Amino acid sequence: MTTEHVFERIVKPLTTVSQTALCKLLPSHMNAPKSSWFISHAWQYNFLELCDAIITWFEENHPDPDSVVIWLDLFTNSQHDTQVRPFEWWSETFVNAVRGIGKVLLVMNPWKSPVPFTRAWCIYEVYSCIITQSEFHVALTRKERGKFLVQLQNDANSIYEMFRNIRSEFRTARGEQDKIKIHEAVRATVGFNALDNLLFGTFNKWTETVVQSQISASGNSKETLKWKNTLADLYGKQGKYKDAEPLRHDCVDGSQTSLGDFHPTTLAHVNNLAQLYLHQGNYDHAEPMYRECLKRSERAHGEEHQTTLTFINSLAVLNFNKNDYGTAEQMFHRCLDIRRRTLGSDHSDTVNTMNNLATYIAFSANLNWQSH
Repeated sequence: MTTEHVFERIVKPLTTVSQTALCKLLPSHMNAPKSSWFISHAWQYNFLELCDAIITWFEENHPDPDSVVIWLDLFTNSQHDTQVRPFEWWSETFVNAVRGIGKVLLVMNPWKSPVPFTRAWCIYEVYSCIITQSEFHVALTRKERGKFLVQLQNDANSIYEMFRNIRSEFRTARGEQDKIKIHEAVRATVGFNALDNLLFGTFNKWTETVVQSQISASGNSKETLKWKNTLADLYGKQGKYKDAEPLRHDCVDGSQTSLGDFHPTTLAHVNNLAQLYLHQGNYDHAEPMYRECLKRSERAHGEEHQTTLTFINSLAVLNFNKNDYGTAEQMFHRCLDIRRRTLGSDHSDTVNTMNNLATYIAFSANLNWQSH
């Protein structure tokens, strides 16, 4: 049963005579404390899942969940005259409610394709949170939270890209006029590009907070290192290299201590640290790390192992970036020859190496042309 169904089958019949919000029919309404949390959600949600997400979040994050008073439009607004009320009334109601409460909890369900990301009013509520400088938090059901954390640890990039690809201008609303009015309000203030950047920054910050809480709650060093690696990945995607660097060092040190210098996980962490230096143009730090990784990988796995080839390719890219084109070409060819022999010409890793070599050849040809 969706939230829409709950209104039609339960709330609406109970409030038809009074034509008021359901909460106003409660005997304790006049003495009710002020709402402390604004709940942003979509009416298409399964109502029990909506409740599960809200309850789960407060149980895990609030020291006294029984003291919480939520503002949920299904119960706090009269739903009987929604069609005759102008957009301005609704927009002011949401902005004023968010401003007065100061805390927004967005229910994001399902996490892979969240319904709020498709609804103009939900985006507008997050926008209201941003312009009123209110606190912002995200709630998921227990089941969805578990899935989200697994994906976040295994592939933080996919989460980052999901948030980066939010396009608020293409969201839908129940009524076309509502959508038009929301667009007008956004264009008259921040504009859609700026709003998308604000939304991206807000969800990014929330994701970082989730990972930091996992680091604090990790019960063993192995899990802690996994989450530190995830946070470093998120920082790296945003160019926050100074924030990522100590995390990368922690992962290298912890992995060397627990797994040894030659373990694939240790080599992967060293590679990530070297890559961080490469992105900053700090070749003097990156190159010896790549060479040490290559040496260890060749000793432990042999020349044809994919980990070894990754380091050969990385060294080729590094030498290309530092204008040592002769060494870069030699290493690109070495990597390509082995990948063709072991993986075949159509394998994605082989194709990527071919593209790297083609880029080098085109660049080198352009340099030769300019010198003549």
